[in-house]
Amino acid sequence: MKPLFSFVRESVGSCSTLRSKKESNQRPSYELLEPRQMLAGDLSLGALNSGIQVMDDAVGQGFVLYSEEAVQTRFAGIGPDNAEHLVAVRLEGARWQYNDDSQWRDFSPTDGDLLVGEVDFGSDKIAALHGEQAIINGVDYGFVDGDLWFAANRFGGGQDDGEFEVFGESVNSNVDSGLTSSPANLRDLADAVKAFSDHHDRVPNIAIFDDAGKPLLSWRVQLLPFLGMQDLYDQFQLDEPWNSGHNLALVDQMPAVFESLNVDETGKTSLMAIGGEGTMFPLTSEQIELRDINIGGDGLANTLLFVEANSNRAVDWTRPFDLTFNPASPLSGLGASGDFAAVSADGRAYQIPATIDPVNFGNMVLRDDGNVVDLSQVRPVPDRSSAFEDISNGLTIYRQFFGEFPAHAVYSTDGSAPLLSWRVAILPYIGHQNLSINLTSMKLGTVPTTWHCWSRCPMRLPMRIWKAG
Repeated sequence: MKPLFSFVRESVGSCSTLRSKKESNQRPSYELLEPRQMLAGDLSLGALNSGIQVMDDAVGQGFVLYSEEAVQTRFAGIGPDNAEHLVAVRLEGARWQYNDDSQWRDFSPTDGDLLVGEVDFGSDKIAALHGEQAIINGVDYGFVDGDLWFAANRFGGGQDDGEFEVFGESVNSNVDSGLTSSPANLRDLADAVKAFSDHHDRVPNIAIFDDAGKPLLSWRVQLLPFLGMQDLYDQFQLDEPWNSGHNLALVDQMPAVFESLNVDETGKTSLMAIGGEGTMFPLTSEQIELRDINIGGDGLANTLLFVEANSNRAVDWTRPFDLTFNPASPLSGLGASGDFAAVSADGRAYQIPATIDPVNFGNMVLRDDGNVVDLSQVRPVPDRSSAFEDISNGLTIYRQFFGEFPAHAVYSTDGSAPLLSWRVAILPYIGHQNLSINLTSMKLGTVPTTWHCWSRCPMRLPMRIWKAG
């Protein structure tokens, strides 16, 4: 599933509140089950009343569930001042539970239930699931469009630590449940490739090779610093193979961004590159530059980076083993269970039918063959809300707190020197409180002490615009 949390902004409508509290729970287990009948069209959020109540000591990860039936009649213990159709839920092992403001209670999902928000109760983070598509333990996850959004540490129009304000009137639930993993993971990997390319002037190789050309570790390990996981990257012995005694012990630490819902074995993933001559990932240490694809090649939007392979192709995430492009059978290893997810070199996620013309799919895999790609044969998966909407929303909330917009820079204590951009000032209001703390607690204004945070720059705030000015 997607990493928690990115702040999502839509238009502001009516408002309510999700109270975040603390109670321990296991990390949600994600398994592929048959989806229930999905509600279609716009779903009214109904009367938001005073908000969604959660017990004071709740911690761990959970969700906001939309229930077609009013929660006051469906769930015992939900008070009249709770939102009409929204309730806080979590996964406890394989059991769904809701919170009635005093305890967690088991419940059974019904036709039309929809997860519309994702919550970390302990760290007070929340994200609307706009543009996401998946199934989590039989419940549809994400919505295509709507005006639902959340603000952390807000309650009833004012600041209130540990709570979440909810805004909106409706969501559109026309989510196709055919995908077996969230396209957000693939988008995040494409974003990391872009960050890697900005830093190294090339895309990562399909593997880390030794001097003799033997592949040692997967491209996934190369991307770790650009996924905010420098500490895990530093634990690897890069001159040893993936299955050396030292490196093999790290397989169980697979980051969530490599998870795929058609694989439930610890440390294994089916999110893969397609390697081979003419692809984005040659099977050698040949270096490929993104700008060459955009200028002299087929274009980033027409060239695939990663796909979700069949579950029987899953491998340990550190192992340098991917799909190899076969021009005679371009779809080999793909589509055994129907549609599959893929992402292009510019970060566009696609749902690709197993019935796609193999020649057309092959054209999408090859980076500079010059053949026309027919994108009408694939379905674009709706992306997250735009960067400008998110930034605008962060500025609005900042102004609500402080009565004015942020200055153009974060200044030194004596006010004489601009240290960091205004973009850093709004980080807490677009869902990046922890990154804000890391930056503002350092000796600001010196590149060496802040550089290691740049790899975690939100994609809404590209690295080139972080500096003051």
